[in-house]
Amino acid sequence: MIAWFAFRSPAKIAASVSPIDAMKRQSETGFKKRKKNHKITPTWLGWQYCCSNKKKMAYTFSSLLLSGILMFLVFSVLNAIDVERLAVQPYDEGSDLYIRLNSTADEDSTYNLMKDSPFTNEAKEYISQMSGVEHLYEEKMLDCIVYIDDTQDNETELGIQSIVNPDSFQEKIVEGNLPDRNCENTTVPVIVNRKSPYYQELGKKLHVGDSLSGTVDTGFSDIPVTFSVTGFVEDQDTGVVLYTNGEVLDKISEMNCTLTWYICLTDDGSKTDTIREIKEMTNQDNRLYVSVLAEDISSLENYFHNATVIVMVLTVLVSLFSFINLLNTSITNVISRKHDYALLEATGMTKKQIGKTQRTENLIYLVGSFVGSCILGIPMGFILCNRVSQIPGLSYFEYHFPALFMVLYFVAVLLVYSIVNAYQNRLFFKQSVVERIKTAE
Repeated sequence: MIAWFAFRSPAKIAASVSPIDAMKRQSETGFKKRKKNHKITPTWLGWQYCCSNKKKMAYTFSSLLLSGILMFLVFSVLNAIDVERLAVQPYDEGSDLYIRLNSTADEDSTYNLMKDSPFTNEAKEYISQMSGVEHLYEEKMLDCIVYIDDTQDNETELGIQSIVNPDSFQEKIVEGNLPDRNCENTTVPVIVNRKSPYYQELGKKLHVGDSLSGTVDTGFSDIPVTFSVTGFVEDQDTGVVLYTNGEVLDKISEMNCTLTWYICLTDDGSKTDTIREIKEMTNQDNRLYVSVLAEDISSLENYFHNATVIVMVLTVLVSLFSFINLLNTSITNVISRKHDYALLEATGMTKKQIGKTQRTENLIYLVGSFVGSCILGIPMGFILCNRVSQIPGLSYFEYHFPALFMVLYFVAVLLVYSIVNAYQNRLFFKQSVVERIKTAE
């Protein structure tokens, strides 16, 4: 009896309103505009509900779109880092390891070590004769000063470095030729690296045949020289501006100006033993340190793996707020539209059709933001990675299409879509039609 009386009054109200009048009332209260004689379907209703509050729609859609673009940018950058390419940058001539002067072993840095250099001919011969050693290349270096305006009032400090392997260096020359091995005491033929940021700071546009005045620190004195430009290379992965032949540096230097030995190993399976033997030899001299390519790659992979996990977690947490905002919007919509949905159900719509209306609205937000994120995020990630790769020293950035991230992002969208729909249905169908009709608009 109680249930009968409780249902009698709402039922009379519902019965007193024709389906057409109910739909007209719904049109007036729920939507501002709609086309006349439009066939009312759950999909159409979902679109109309989504567009009924344009401010809320713009806010929810923008938060989802921006979070998607942010994730595309972050994952594009993380996916663009080539760890092996980064690790191999300081290893010239495809070397597997190098031995370099340990400047931290002396307070006055590298020059004091060169004056008492551990790079002796005996040590070089010993390493070259080791089983497993294929090649040993020397890199020499001296400090110099270049006068920008051919006067001592405007000068810049640079380093002049030897060409490690003339044969491979020849392939890098984009203009001009290799410098001569023979030179006068006051003229130093040089190759100029136009992509070095330090060359850009000179503010000069040099050509083959041009010359620059300056001085070279030979270890015990500074001698005035003229740098004669014989060619150009374009290597943005190094800050070195001036290159010349090692014989030229030996001729003007008053000390052993060798900075690094680059060692190439054979692929006969003895690399580990050879590296161990070289380390044992150099560990006795704190003026030297050894760097091994395989160890650097492993170290960088661990570092970037940890960094990637941290950045991904932070990015996902930031993006999670947009999905929480969508969930909040969906809950608010269910609560505010209980009366509207009840009238629709009273006029003949099934619960399945009402659920489809809700799903359509959620689908508009999620699919729309996913497609928008792909349309904007993919080209923005491509442009960002290309711009970063043009920065000197960052050529190891190479864009790769984030296919795995797209799949994961799409799966996340489907998961959020399912969760939101399930929560909406659970919240909506807790009350009967009569209770929802009695709810104030």
